Amino acid sequence: MSATYNVKSKVVAAFQHALVPLVKVFIRHGIGFHEFSTVLKEVYGKVCLRDFSGGRSASQVSPARIAILTGLTRGEVDALLASDGPLKRTSDGDADTLATLLQAWHTDPDFVGPYGVPRDLFLTKDPVGLQTFEELIRRYGDGATKESILEQLVTIDAALVPPLGEPIRVVKRTYIPESMVPQALEIFARGLRRYASTAAHNLQNADGGEKIFERWVFPDDGILERDWTRFQTLLAERLQDIVRELDTKFSWFESPRSRGEDGVSVGVGIYVYKDAPDDQKDWERVAGKPSPRHL
Repeated sequence: MSATYNVKSKVVAAFQHALVPLVKVFIRHGIGFHEFSTVLKEVYGKVCLRDFSGGRSASQVSPARIAILTGLTRGEVDALLASDGPLKRTSDGDADTLATLLQAWHTDPDFVGPYGVPRDLFLTKDPVGLQTFEELIRRYGDGATKESILEQLVTIDAALVPPLGEPIRVVKRTYIPESMVPQALEIFARGLRRYASTAAHNLQNADGGEKIFERWVFPDDGILERDWTRFQTLLAERLQDIVRELDTKFSWFESPRSRGEDGVSVGVGIYVYKDAPDDQKDWERVAGKPSPRHL
């Protein structure tokens, strides 16, 4: 067996293992293999255009080259190019907008009071001339109306709307969707993609390149099943403190918006995992060899 083929088989095995929770989501929501394979073809084509085009624009990349690199047929490549055209940058969407806005309400000096406590904001006009909810939306609402943002904040229990003429009060610092609604799916997709991008970058630079910070920590022998709830409670309390501290320190960095410059979207993702009982056996089956229990 050639070294190239051996590496490819290991990569395929790793992705077979990683896809299991995703396929569970697809099946649960009625997404069959045909739909998944159609989406996968589109992603292959787009990634090839964006990351393997040798610096050329989408219109300058040969369909034959895309077909060779991706394994798609020429007909599939032609259909992809005809339907989508050049790649477009998509917006972050409602979930990121709400998260950004809540963070700004707690950190932007124009919207916080003494000791860094977020102010209650009047809708359109403050009696003493301070910045209003309307100005918060103008800066951080990504083009949405103040009415639509306020409705969403109330829906997720992040803001209280007092009697007419009184200011609006924020009661949550972070936005975490709790059900499988479009916003929750967006958080799922973007969180997964962001972690996968970091992991892929570090895999590509495993031999000493510049890595992005990535750490795991776990009990060496696992825990008892009856301690799982207590384990989650411990982590939720400690990690929430870390999130709050980081969120405060992010305000030390100058805002690209204030300088009229393009910014770079960065952040820190924190998650807790619990392996299914058969995860270890599944990995050993696809990888063809055992590995440390909690790796």
